[in-house]
Amino acid sequence: MNNETKKNYLEEVLPRYSPPPSRKEKQRILDKFCINCGYHRKYAIRLLNRNLQKPFKSPRKRAARARYYAP
Repeated sequence: MNNETKKNYLEEVLPRYSPPPSRKEKQRILDKFCINCGYHRKYAIRLLNRNLQKPFKSPRKRAARARYYAP
């Protein structure tokens, strides 16, 4: 499975995982997702729990020090 296919599969599984009917169903969805994508369980949980609508924020740039020239 390439990355694009995994991303598409994640988008397909996400609506079923978000409001799970029961804990057992959530475990089954997670197990199947881990097997199909080859991800570790904890990484799959992080992927399924994050909000895909918000992109990651880029780090803010620090203000440069003011230039000081001695007389």
